[in-house]
Amino acid sequence: MIQLQVTDPHFFWYLSRASGMLAYLILCASVILGLRVRTRTLGKVGASWGAFDLHQLASLAGLGALALHVFSLLGDKWFAFGLRELFVPLASPYRPVPTALGVIALYLLVAVLASSYLRKRISHRAWHAIHLLSFVAFGLALFHGLGAGTESAEPWARALYWLTGTVVGVLFLARLFDPAPRAKKPKPVELRGVEPLTS
Repeated sequence: MIQLQVTDPHFFWYLSRASGMLAYLILCASVILGLRVRTRTLGKVGASWGAFDLHQLASLAGLGALALHVFSLLGDKWFAFGLRELFVPLASPYRPVPTALGVIALYLLVAVLASSYLRKRISHRAWHAIHLLSFVAFGLALFHGLGAGTESAEPWARALYWLTGTVVGVLFLARLFDPAPRAKKPKPVELRGVEPLTS
């Protein structure tokens, strides 16, 4: 039986930091891909890559990285995180407000992902309203990283956060002002020699 021996007392803290940054970047990619699917101008770019499939894959991968980010903190002995500190906003002893933003973002992302699997069971309006929460979740994740991330004081990390935030913000505005056209209803088929029905 293979046993993992962790000699570095900060191993789980480092693992959480790395997986948190990975989760943020995947979330950013998922949001960008989702915007590409629903924006007419962006829809001309990279259509052969199957943006919708990549969007769904990125969402699942991001949730996996996010789970690793959260649950790896259970192994950290410095702050001794428990389930309450991880899942109850403002219960964390470590930078409570930025950490609470991350907790709320987690719940929003789970709701958005769940709505995708329940899309056939709920109305399109409800699904669309829930899906819009992904932008709120991204904003919360951005400020969670800036406020709670250990690397946020580093110039490269701050540049990364603000660059990704700017890109998503610009694409979001493009989505507002240049939405994808709705599918047109097919025209009724006209048969020669057959008079159209009138009510």
